[in-house]
Amino acid sequence: GILMLQYAFIVNDAAMINVNVFGMTTSLLYVAVFYLYSNKK
Repeated sequence: GILMLQYAFIVNDAAMINVNVFGMTTSLLYVAVFYLYSNKK
């Protein structure tokens, strides 16, 4: 997650940054959709 993204910035690896940004975006979208469609108790 965020630690790997920070490491990618430290070593200045563009491919690693792209993969981590894509993964974090996908995870955030998943959480947003989950909370949007989950039943509220």
